[in-house]
Amino acid sequence: LSSKGRRTIDETTMEDGDGSTGGAKRILDRFPGFLDGATCSSQRNGLCYVAVPSTVPTLVKVIFSLPSWLSVPLRTLLLIIPRTWSPKPDKYGGVAELHPGNEKDGVPARILRVFQDADGRDVSMITGVTEHDGKLYLGSLHNDFVGVLSLD
Repeated sequence: LSSKGRRTIDETTMEDGDGSTGGAKRILDRFPGFLDGATCSSQRNGLCYVAVPSTVPTLVKVIFSLPSWLSVPLRTLLLIIPRTWSPKPDKYGGVAELHPGNEKDGVPARILRVFQDADGRDVSMITGVTEHDGKLYLGSLHNDFVGVLSLD
């Protein structure tokens, strides 16, 4: 399971059970924010969790809605301007719980729940999430603690 800057989740397989070469397949897209660390749990029926460190700034939404001949140079410009001029991410903390689906059984991937701290008051910029014994442990770039969220 991998997350990308384009707000999508892809399932990556190294090789199929029959020995053939694996590959990557998009299973979910159009998340409301950028994604970071993703993990799957063997303890909770194979559910997966993905960190959503920030929402998408309006300027970035506008740039990505433009035709590629215009959006690519603008994205390049955003990469080279000083950080003090670039759009600041909103204070936000989020984790999405998802079922990765099962193509063989015809079960589609889907988001089950989203846990949010919409204004980032308690925990923000979540970049890593790990599930253990019914709790999510949340790593952050901005907090000096590990957040804990009970799933029960």
